[in-house]
Amino acid sequence: LKMILPKDQKETEDQENSQNRVQIIDQLVGEYVSKCSPKVTREALQILPKLMYALRDSSSQDIIDVFQAIRQAIQQSGSQQDSIHTPKMKVLLDVISSIGRQNVIPVMEFLIEQNYVEPSQAASLISTISLTVKPTDQVVNAFMPSAKLYTLSLVRNTPYVRKAALLASGTILHGFRKAQRNEPNPPAVYREHIERYTKEMQELYRQSEDESEKVAILKAISNSGIPEFLQFLRECIDQ
Repeated sequence: LKMILPKDQKETEDQENSQNRVQIIDQLVGEYVSKCSPKVTREALQILPKLMYALRDSSSQDIIDVFQAIRQAIQQSGSQQDSIHTPKMKVLLDVISSIGRQNVIPVMEFLIEQNYVEPSQAASLISTISLTVKPTDQVVNAFMPSAKLYTLSLVRNTPYVRKAALLASGTILHGFRKAQRNEPNPPAVYREHIERYTKEMQELYRQSEDESEKVAILKAISNSGIPEFLQFLRECIDQ
């Protein structure tokens, strides 16, 4: 028989498990960094799969807690080094972009919103995640033009980061379509996502006054491979 734990006990155990995951991830990142100086060693490469597994098995908040712990440790040490440029922060950024799970989406938004990354790092993070993450409903929604990502100051005010997000949206939608291609009866949400993306991208193009952004929108549309865009693309060419 399955034992049903009291609510308070379950919450305590969940919190302890979360703390353990955060400690394990922080420890693995630290070990990897220490074994990469002055060069990457075989021992360091053996740590990477363990780190990837730990991140995939963690919640978004667990991963965010690791980033916060790294920044806090740097601040408490009195170091003048910017936390963005510390080896541990760089390693963790590189690895999370490749774990391929939707739990990385809230982490990406947090890092950009709280200025844990520079513009170039934000653009790279967005682009890499779009290539590696499985395009679930949550992921597709996160890259829609009306999503939170585009309201973040760093994305909104930095043209090349905004373009990276737009291009990433096309990549995500292409992956989403590809995943549903062999389904004889795609779920209703599939059609909803396609219709929403088609509408929002067309509206964004018509509202934009920046020619380079318009080009990025057209590239994203082409990347998506959505047939419903064909007539719109013909109209853009004829203008």
